[in-house]
Amino acid sequence: MTVFIQAPEVARMVGFYSADAFLMNRHRLEDEEGFPMPLPTSRRPLKWRRTEVQAWVDGMGRPKPHLPDTAGMGANVVLLAEARRG
Repeated sequence: MTVFIQAPEVARMVGFYSADAFLMNRHRLEDEEGFPMPLPTSRRPLKWRRTEVQAWVDGMGRPKPHLPDTAGMGANVVLLAEARRG
């Protein structure tokens, strides 16, 4: 039986702290790391096949961190960016 999951569960499986954080990185993951595309539907919310997401996690592990460019930022901003990653 095919089980479809939405962004909050995908985020937990992949290791993001929220569905919003996952959705902000979704296109990068698809383009750069081969993350599975959501099902083609015209309605929201987006849905993925659980088996495809699990296969990606098993094969790829956690996504590569993507930090904002911190050049010229104060130390507190850099620390905040690092804390968000963790």
